[in-house]
Amino acid sequence: MLGRAIGMACEAHRGQVYPTPQGEPYVLHLFRVMLAFEDAAARSVAVLHDILEDTPTTARDLVEAGMSPEIVDAVVALTRDPGETYASYIARVAANGLARRVKMADIADNLANNRRLPVTPEVSARVARYEAALDRLGGAEEAVAVPGASLWTWSVGAGTPLVLAHGGPGLSNNLGPIAGMVDDVAAVHLYDQRGGGRSAGGGPFDVETFVADLEALRRHWGHERWIVGGHSWGAALALFYALAHPERTLGVVYLGGTSIRWEARERAHAERMRRLTAAEREELDTLALRLARREDDEARARFLRLLWTTDFATRAAADGALERGPLYEYPRADAVARSVEDDWRRRLDGGIEDQLAALPVPVLVLHGEADPDPGAREVGRIAPRGVWAPIAGAGHSPWLEDPAAVGRYLRGFVLSLAAPESGSGPEGSGAIEFRDARTSDPVLTFFDAALSAEVDRRRGHAPTGTSLPADLEPPDGAILVAHRHGRPVGMGAVRGLGGAIAEVKRMYVSPDARGEGVGGALLGRLEMLARERGCRSVRLDTADVLAEAIALYRARGYAEVPDYNGNDAADRWFEKSLAG
Repeated sequence: MLGRAIGMACEAHRGQVYPTPQGEPYVLHLFRVMLAFEDAAARSVAVLHDILEDTPTTARDLVEAGMSPEIVDAVVALTRDPGETYASYIARVAANGLARRVKMADIADNLANNRRLPVTPEVSARVARYEAALDRLGGAEEAVAVPGASLWTWSVGAGTPLVLAHGGPGLSNNLGPIAGMVDDVAAVHLYDQRGGGRSAGGGPFDVETFVADLEALRRHWGHERWIVGGHSWGAALALFYALAHPERTLGVVYLGGTSIRWEARERAHAERMRRLTAAEREELDTLALRLARREDDEARARFLRLLWTTDFATRAAADGALERGPLYEYPRADAVARSVEDDWRRRLDGGIEDQLAALPVPVLVLHGEADPDPGAREVGRIAPRGVWAPIAGAGHSPWLEDPAAVGRYLRGFVLSLAAPESGSGPEGSGAIEFRDARTSDPVLTFFDAALSAEVDRRRGHAPTGTSLPADLEPPDGAILVAHRHGRPVGMGAVRGLGGAIAEVKRMYVSPDARGEGVGGALLGRLEMLARERGCRSVRLDTADVLAEAIALYRARGYAEVPDYNGNDAADRWFEKSLAG
């Protein structure tokens, strides 16, 4: 197989030049990367790592040449898509262990070459990009022993600890791209759950055991508290962990999570089938019967391709994602899945709403609006600190369709939960600092969603989501984020209304920072900005359910006035003179 790989690479890259100072045949770069490895699979991937991106060769050509699925998957992972950012590409590579190893060797050779080139701004930028990529790819693999099992884990980054549980159960980690969104601000841990992927171990395969595995991992890594998150079943697992160990949980990321009522899964299945054509539904049934009689890799691959197609908002998005390879690298352990699902169903049938309603930690519900199971909205409504973050134009795996939106919400959530910095503020006093921000700031994205969720919850409405208007930015307005001990704890904005009148918008303070003077200080700074703009009065609107905010405004000299802006979401309007 290695000989065929070398032959394909030499033929496909014939005539291409690698940009050393003297110029050299491109295959010499491929051979240097190849010789960094001893095993034939890694050497094959190394010599083929640029073949799909830089030549007309296709993944099908590799299959027809006899390359193993492992090699083909790794080469596909190493192929950067047109329009894909480099950071997203590196995060995707990191999710495939074999591809990650080869990419690190590839970058090492590219770095050595660039350091021989004349120093220019372009070369310096490329070197910095490669060094950052190596830092991200250099995560640590580790087999962690837990009672009755050995769990494959991969850790990367530094900062607030975050663990992510994959979908399944019985599947394997595929959340590397999500780790890449936050590994500069978080210590991210990924793992294959008991009985799936690269992990080993016996049962029991039930919710309690999987929660215990997470707690054993926390103790192993030495985190006092951490953010627990996951996708699909993994989101449910993260929530079960938080309900069992709230004192160890900083927050929950409920990404593409399922409903907390088991019967909703039947409606979700019906929606999935609706997204297939009649012929595809018939084919799916035929494949299911075929697989029930005997294991068949070709039938399973086609069955999963059809089923996974229904995860996405559009068929085009599904085809684009699935052409890169399967959603999960390893086949599902069906017996594990059945056992966990039986216990999962039993727990949901018993009801967890009361427990969820008492959960004291923030829960970020990141959900594609085109997900076939919309039931996660209930989690955002019931959790006292639930934040509904809908991703438009995305389905069950929204990071594959809109990674930028997922990244903004997730980064904002992680930053809002960061540990306070020691000695922050004047003489370590923890004084409140104000920093200018833009509407694209991840912390603003999260705080704005949290504000909307709180108003909806207090009104008894289903969560709706929101977005920040562009006119809050300069030159029309200004947005501030309040920080205490280096951690973002609140936001507010001010904009001109004309006629020397300013308007305060989007006042929000994180629940764990309330009662500490943040709201008053923030409001005072916004009023100062209005004065600097020559405004003589400032107005604002608010909702009846925000009693604490109304009390603050009245205490600071705001008087109630008639509706001045026709905002249907507001119940009360206030104004204050800035004269004097």
